[in-house]
Amino acid sequence: MEHENSTTSTGAGHKFIENSGTVAIRRAQRSAKQHYRRGSGHPNGSEPNSLNTDTDGHKNEIDVALDESPSETFPQLSIALTSLVIRFPNTVGGGDDCESEPRSTDVQDCHTADYSEGLLSKINQLRQSNKYCDITLQCGAIRTEAHRNVLAGCSPYFDDLFSRRTTSPTVDIQNVDKDVFVDVINYMYTGRVQITKSNVQSLIVAAHNLQLRGLLDGCSEFLKTQLHPSNCLTILRFSELIGCIDLAARCTDFAKHHLTELLSEDQELMLLEEKWFGEIIKSEHISEDTRLDAIVRWVAQDHSNRQTAVPSLCGCVNVLRLTASHLADLRDSQECWNTSPCLAGFIMGAMGAHLETLEHPAPSKNSNDSPRVKCTHAILVIDRCGSELVNLSSGRCSPSAPQSHVDEGLNIEGLRLQREHCAALELNGLVYVMGGQITFAGRTDDVDVYDIVRGCWKNGPRMQSRRAHFGAVSLDGKIYAVGGWDDNDRKLNSAEVLGTLSGNWRFINPMSRTRGKVSVAASQTCIYAVGESSDAVVECYNPKTTSWTAINSRPTLYGCANLCILNNRLYAFGYNYGTQAFGEVYDTWQPITPPPVFRYTSGLVAHDGYIYSVDVFNCKSIERYDPRKNEWTTQGIALKRSYDRPRILLVRIPPATGCAQT
Repeated sequence: MEHENSTTSTGAGHKFIENSGTVAIRRAQRSAKQHYRRGSGHPNGSEPNSLNTDTDGHKNEIDVALDESPSETFPQLSIALTSLVIRFPNTVGGGDDCESEPRSTDVQDCHTADYSEGLLSKINQLRQSNKYCDITLQCGAIRTEAHRNVLAGCSPYFDDLFSRRTTSPTVDIQNVDKDVFVDVINYMYTGRVQITKSNVQSLIVAAHNLQLRGLLDGCSEFLKTQLHPSNCLTILRFSELIGCIDLAARCTDFAKHHLTELLSEDQELMLLEEKWFGEIIKSEHISEDTRLDAIVRWVAQDHSNRQTAVPSLCGCVNVLRLTASHLADLRDSQECWNTSPCLAGFIMGAMGAHLETLEHPAPSKNSNDSPRVKCTHAILVIDRCGSELVNLSSGRCSPSAPQSHVDEGLNIEGLRLQREHCAALELNGLVYVMGGQITFAGRTDDVDVYDIVRGCWKNGPRMQSRRAHFGAVSLDGKIYAVGGWDDNDRKLNSAEVLGTLSGNWRFINPMSRTRGKVSVAASQTCIYAVGESSDAVVECYNPKTTSWTAINSRPTLYGCANLCILNNRLYAFGYNYGTQAFGEVYDTWQPITPPPVFRYTSGLVAHDGYIYSVDVFNCKSIERYDPRKNEWTTQGIALKRSYDRPRILLVRIPPATGCAQT
């Protein structure tokens, strides 16, 4: 770069040439010296005159520079700095031996530690000094100034408020305790607040109303550390009102562990809504007699409005673990009979189950398989045109019905949507019908839920993905949807889970393979999946590790397969080839007798030590497999009609449902 040159005389009469950049730098340096002298302790901030004048008594260039103001000096310095060009060679080293090598330091990220915290601190100082504030907040008699952009940046409430009200200079804050108002504003500027027992309730209400997620989470974590039998139910009801699902779940777990204390001391347990009481009453820390007593008390608290909850609550009781003497006391209690006829009917049924057990002792089973409420177990066949229930129990819930079918009054309505290739299962008295393909509308993520007790359909939570030809299964009270085809005709490897407490679907880790027309089955700890893929590998999902793994061996399958779990063994059935069973203990596949009739539309149900194969096409027959004999037998039950791509699943009809029909 070329610069304008100037000639300067020295005290000795010599001359040298300086360009304008050099002159500007020297002047800037002298200006810096002047600033230094002003703080050096010399009179008037200057040094002796001998440093400022030459031998002729004239001011030298230092004095000229010192006479210039900073507003004149700094632009000169800027010009000087921009006139210099720092060159960066492409080589490392110097001289003739330099080599062209890449440098590891050619790019360097600049990250200033604590930058955000320092910025927030400075903005808060500006607020406290009332600088650049453009909004006044008033809470009762308290007024404070603030910045709109800061408030809107950390609170969706203020963001929405300012987008609708841009002219008002003052905002009146409602539903926030004035005692914590200043603390909340300070939190919005600093991200810090002190939570105590005395202010946590006011803070969490303010955080909820102003939509401050971080403060809400902080208060929730504090309350989790303060749980006690005397306050856990109050905090549970409080958390439900403000939508803190995680806090509500922690309160529920705490209440389960201290249920004995709550039943003996806290009447608030009887005031809970059905969903919370029903969850807490499942506690493993109380006896079955105590559990049933609590249900009787809870229903009696508001018996006119709590009748519909009786079947699901009775489903929490292990009938065979009730004592006969306690059942007799309840039978003779007028409170039970006056509270709920269906509850009284359940108690009588439990006594009958005890008598049946005494007369016909059953072989010992795993504790997880022990019967609970005496329900009717039925196969539900459902499609877009209607449904059919096939009784697999004794028919005791509807004695007037034919032995082969449940009472006609218990029929479930057909699907609300004209959908096919969907998935369906029953959990806690609710039938979930998920996804599938709707006629003339494509694949869907809709979920419909049928309440067996109330006899009605309702909308369920939508899935994360649109799916058809996918598998669904329940494990540990959660519902899993696996694989299938999406709306763009692509096979999926994704899977998602529905937490029945949270009511939301979320993705889990995907499978290693894409799978269309997938079949799934759940053991006590894992989920197995097999289906349309490049091979017949069966994958296993462990909810504790949240990972999928391929099992060591694979069945010899040549097409689609249906999976089924019975007695902790995995069975795979095909519709045009041999049938095989997998034993988890030995980790090997063994051939077994295939069903007499098995098609793509056939369905499998495991119940009470047997596997049922339901043909819904021409034969409309039901076959039963006995693993002890390795043979199939045709049951004397036939479907009333053929079905078009139905869903086939096992459901439980609570005894109180039969009461409701009479």
